Amino acid sequence: MWTHRQQRNAIGRVVTCHLTEGERYYLRLLLMNIRAPKSYEDLLTFNGEYCSTFRESVEKRGLILCDNNLIECMSEATSYQMPSSLRYLFDVLLAYCYPNNPEELWIKIENPMSEDFNKYPGLFSREISSKVLNHINDILYLMGHSLNILFKVVYPNIYIYIYIYIYIFASNISFNTSHVILTTKNDFVDEINDMLIMQSPSNPKVYIDTDETLDPKDRSEYEDFMHTLNPPRLSSYKLSLKKHCPIILLKNLNSSVSLCNGTRLTCDDFKSHIISATIFNGDFKDTHVFISRILSLTSQDEKIPFQFKRHKRSNIRFCWNLSKRTYFFSMTSYMLHYQELKVLTVLKY
Repeated sequence: MWTHRQQRNAIGRVVTCHLTEGERYYLRLLLMNIRAPKSYEDLLTFNGEYCSTFRESVEKRGLILCDNNLIECMSEATSYQMPSSLRYLFDVLLAYCYPNNPEELWIKIENPMSEDFNKYPGLFSREISSKVLNHINDILYLMGHSLNILFKVVYPNIYIYIYIYIYIFASNISFNTSHVILTTKNDFVDEINDMLIMQSPSNPKVYIDTDETLDPKDRSEYEDFMHTLNPPRLSSYKLSLKKHCPIILLKNLNSSVSLCNGTRLTCDDFKSHIISATIFNGDFKDTHVFISRILSLTSQDEKIPFQFKRHKRSNIRFCWNLSKRTYFFSMTSYMLHYQELKVLTVLKY
């Protein structure tokens, strides 16, 4: 229910907002058109039916046009069988018509917009979708917009599913070791890597680390909090790996055999205290090594209120995906020429 007005002579004002503000815009639209609502429930209820969102309530009341008009517009254009022109039209609709459900619009019109790419032999369906979305995004960029914002449901995921498909069905292990995805932030690295490791075949081996504060008195107070911390120079508290997956070292262990920060390896086997791995880049390519549990300390310049030490099963990360910052931090001038990558995909968020 609404709270009672404290100042009887004061007249409230409903501020303006833009269509791109989502639910806030639809809430304002309801307040401007519904007479004397008493609660949010009144705004969300139409003809006795409760709506889950303000947008749904607005659509059922007929206060805005639905995406059916946009779908009809695209359907009429498909009769000319001009996929390139269709993509230009699709960009205009995304940028200036603000469809409520751009994903649904994409699904209904994807095939006609992809006809010219279907003529290329040897392309998977998701690769074709990726090329179409790339072209759409390039056009939007020239128009001063971004597919990330206008169409964020599909675009960030399309590359991920392509690489999941390749990762699962690639019979050549060297394929996995010579391909990498480059992203802009460490948060995206963990998100994509977790998705890849979950979707890949075989059962994972999970390593759980032990965290301790430098002052034993603080351990019980900060123990759970330490487990949630993920400093850039340390791997995660919980690490999931699978056989033949690529990993990257985060610490200089033994430079004589190229076990340095940035060295990439392939997991061969797992034990409770060691990981059997093979180096696949540099002068020591195909060299077998063991990676054991080590102790790592957080530095004082980290944005953490206290220092702690992490007894790590291994100072490594699953590395199908690298952030731009981590990638260039790891690849110093000394070891940059060791990186033998055939494909480097830049994933734009």
